[in-house]
Formats: sequence, C-alpha cells, structure tokens
Amino acid sequence: MDYKIITKNPTNIVTVPELKAQLMLWGDNSYDAELINIIDAAANLVEDACGKSLSTESVLYPLDTFKDVGLPHEYIADLTVHYFDVSGDEVLMDASGYVLDETGMTPRVTFKEYPALSSDLSFPISIKYTATPNVPARVKHAVLVAAAELFEVRGETTEKARAKAAITVDRLIGSYKRVAV
Repeated sequence: MDYKIITKNPTNIVTVPELKAQLMLWGDNSYDAELINIIDAAANLVEDACGKSLSTESVLYPLDTFKDVGLPHEYIADLTVHYFDVSGDEVLMDASGYVLDETGMTPRVTFKEYPALSSDLSFPISIKYTATPNVPARVKHAVLVAAAELFEVRGETTEKARAKAAITVDRLIGSYKRVAV
C-alpha cells in the first residue's frame, strides 16, 4: 500500500500579502478570499508542470511489518510510528525504537525494535509525518506570476486562463521539471 496524504496546505508557497504586492492591491482586502483560491489554482498548475508536490503535507505511510522503508518525501518533520499490538490496542512507539536517517537521497526509517503485532489488520503499523518540500525561489516565483495572471484573466473562460498561465509556468520553471528518462 502506498502512502496517503491526510492534509495538504498549498498556500504555504505564496501568501496573500505577497500576491497583493505583485498585483499592487495594497490596502484592498476585498479580494482576499478570491486570492486564496487563485493561489491554490496557481500552485496546482506549477505542481502539475513540475511533477512534484510543493505543499506541506501530513502523511500516513502504512506498513504490514517492521521493515526498513524509504520515505517518498525530501524533508520530514514530526515523524511518529504507531502500531497495533497483539491485544488490538494502538501504541505510539518510543522514538528509541526506530531511526530516521536523512543522510541519503531519500529519508529512511530503520527499526530497532520489533514488538508483536495484531494479526487482525493487514497494515498494523503506520508512520505519520509532515513533509515540507524545499521550494526553490524560481518555482515560488512561477506560482506568484501564475497567480497574478489567473487574477488578471479571472473574467475569461477557465480554460483560456489556465492555458495562458500554463505557458508562463513552463517558461519559468524550465529545468526544475521532472524529466522522464
């Protein structure tokens, strides 16, 4: 089973005040709710173009046994390991029972303890953590510019606005895109 995103916060890339400054909307709060949605749409455009998540995510990674596992995110915080013991109770594993190694290409969890697990569940172990990507300045700028374009063309059809912003995103992120080999 793959990991599951519990929560996602795309608005941490560009803030409403940053977008308002880009749009020269100083002191005008009438667009704030709309700007939040526009930032989310622009962040999704850039995420799609990059093939990478740019959002802070709360992640649940289920396991069937205590096996070493590489995590699919770069920057990990607040990692905890929970498991269901033989009596079916959920237990928070003490941090001394595992090691989070972030020295390689991807973070890796290695277990030092192997408590007995419930046999009633397919995935009695769960690793929970917060993943925060390192968003380069040019990618943040792409979100900002795409959001500004989406705001400027908000009266046009959605497809036309998205197409115009997508062209800008492609030009701005260039080499940051994931390249398939």
